[in-house]
Amino acid sequence: MIALHQYPGSWGLPSSSPFCIKVETYLRMAGIAYTNVWENNPGRGPKGKMPFIQDGEKTISDSSFIMEYLQQNYTPNLDANMSAEQQAVMLAFQRLIEESLYWVLLYSRWGDENGWREIKKEITPLLPPVIGKGIIHIIRKRLLRQAHFQGMGRHSRDEIYHIGNKNLRSIIEFLGNKTYFFGEKPRSIDCTLYGFFITILWSPVPGPLPEYAKKFSCLEDYCIRIRDTYWQS
Repeated sequence: MIALHQYPGSWGLPSSSPFCIKVETYLRMAGIAYTNVWENNPGRGPKGKMPFIQDGEKTISDSSFIMEYLQQNYTPNLDANMSAEQQAVMLAFQRLIEESLYWVLLYSRWGDENGWREIKKEITPLLPPVIGKGIIHIIRKRLLRQAHFQGMGRHSRDEIYHIGNKNLRSIIEFLGNKTYFFGEKPRSIDCTLYGFFITILWSPVPGPLPEYAKKFSCLEDYCIRIRDTYWQS
């Protein structure tokens, strides 16, 4: 059985990481048996981050590589029979979410003072006692440095949320009122969207990102539909 190593849940979410939720949602949608191994220390992962899976003697890290492995080695493959055009569109949206929207989400949690208060309150108790308060500040400094090197962290607060809201608007325009992103059948991109959407909509981290997302009922409906279909057990 696959062992999924991931961060534990926060604020009633399955995990504190949208990438962990993404992988677990795929396992649930595809009906692949797995067990959770909860990890607070990303250093336990082969690449210094979560999630990663162990399947027998094989260890695969990074959510995208994990899902490629599952598609190649387990049935059903949620992306089977997609056209080349659909595959291209799906990859473009995945990159928009994971390489752009992710950094806005990171800033909203760790850079924005309002989000930082919520993160500090939620994460500190999970860290070792006494030194936990120091560790959380080290984590924050490291993540914000990464955002600066990536480029998002060089923008002003208003500019960052402007980028995030434009990303959300593009996703919303394509999703519309469809059952899933490409219609009536769930695809791997739906796992990515679900992980990010519920992290934005259903966590107490305040700010322009959830405020904008909550203006569109189709996002909430979409998340509830996936939760009720795949997360009831």
